[in-house]
Amino acid sequence: MMIKGIKWTGSKRWLVPLIKPCDVMVELFAGSAIMSLNRSQKCVLNDTNIALINFYKAMKNDVDKLIFDIRLLDKQIKSAEYPKDAFYAVRKKFNDSGMIDPIAFYVLLMNGFNGLWRCGPNGLNVAYGGKRTLQFEQLLLIPIDNIIALTSDSYETVNVPDVDCVVFADPPYTGSATTYGIKKWTYIDDEALLKHLSSFLNPVIISMLYNEQNITLAKRYGFEYRNFDVSHTAGQGGRKMGQEMLLFNDRGSTFVCE
Repeated sequence: MMIKGIKWTGSKRWLVPLIKPCDVMVELFAGSAIMSLNRSQKCVLNDTNIALINFYKAMKNDVDKLIFDIRLLDKQIKSAEYPKDAFYAVRKKFNDSGMIDPIAFYVLLMNGFNGLWRCGPNGLNVAYGGKRTLQFEQLLLIPIDNIIALTSDSYETVNVPDVDCVVFADPPYTGSATTYGIKKWTYIDDEALLKHLSSFLNPVIISMLYNEQNITLAKRYGFEYRNFDVSHTAGQGGRKMGQEMLLFNDRGSTFVCE
């Protein structure tokens, strides 16, 4: 059974069956961490979204208390005379306090429009999505003890334990309408990431959109690649087809299924 983790836009559920199991995986852009949770015995999770990392830390510390506190804040929104206004009040407090609160993070994520996490210059800007019943079954399935380190650093400074760890990178899409952090990800960021990872002796696997720019980058920095047709969410429960590519170095190729 696949461990889905938290609901996260851009989660690579489709990719999990294409990657072979490994002992230790380092995810540079963790998100739902669906790859590490399903394909490694131990993992290091990094993401510049501090609230997300704090959420995983809170799970490791006391998952029962975390769920209790989430239910409390969720009830505060849903039982308000005007739940929409209560949602925006929680969102404002979350933004004003530095976007680090793991409880507000999860409540806003689950009650926001279409489960999106989208930020602008002033912080989280996702609209209210209406009353939803929070489900915790998937959270309780997360093998939280398998996470050996949690960081919210820039990918360049993430500590990789040893040369045999599989390094997995699933950066934001260039040109996407969904911005996961304050700073929008660009083609320059894609190139910097590939240049950085091209020097690694570790097995490296990278997931990106399939386009001419990324093909050029893959060739420039010595990565092999394969492309796939993938079904993406398209808002309001719709789906659309797109193409993504999996980049990998020589050692990374041993973890990519034929």
